[in-house]
Amino acid sequence: MKSRVMRHSLALLSLFSLTLLPGVAQSDQNTRYVSLKIGRSMPVDVSGSGVTLSFEDGYALSGAVGIHLLSSVRLELEGSYRSFEFGKARVGNVTVTPTGDIDYTTLMGNVYYDFRNDSPVTPYLLAGIGHTWASTRLRLGTAKIEASGDGMAYQAGLGLSIALGQDWNADLEYRYFGVNNDDVDDFGNNEVMAGLRYAF
Repeated sequence: MKSRVMRHSLALLSLFSLTLLPGVAQSDQNTRYVSLKIGRSMPVDVSGSGVTLSFEDGYALSGAVGIHLLSSVRLELEGSYRSFEFGKARVGNVTVTPTGDIDYTTLMGNVYYDFRNDSPVTPYLLAGIGHTWASTRLRLGTAKIEASGDGMAYQAGLGLSIALGQDWNADLEYRYFGVNNDDVDDFGNNEVMAGLRYAF
């Protein structure tokens, strides 16, 4: 576990250092940017040991700093937070409704590829890897469980960027966010995000 955490941390620090180097990108006049996004989180069901858990849709927030490494390639360091509540739990033919929620705080290193064209609308692909910290609060009847853990996180998606001027862009995207580690159960989450990006 410690070795995986160290590898993730070193990779993220290396990516962040690129955003601070002057003159890395030569193709764009505005090479660096910051962005803010908000969206809807739609977790998939989780099954294991004869139990299937479903979740209510939640929300996701993210902020990022990035750099145009090439005219079509962007590197980005992103911090995000997502939260959603438990839906139902099924054990065989028995269904119960627990209460509680799960929060994920995540630090990701992302790579974007922009399909540049002559229109103000630019399609793009994204992929990222990083580390997440999870906190769970679950109550069923008089039983109450609180737990936390951390693990590797990954995401991939696609989107559209709309130019609003020389420095501003509006982004609309779909992404799949996943967690896979010994301490945090395998987990998948579909997200639709919208936000603004400012280049400087």
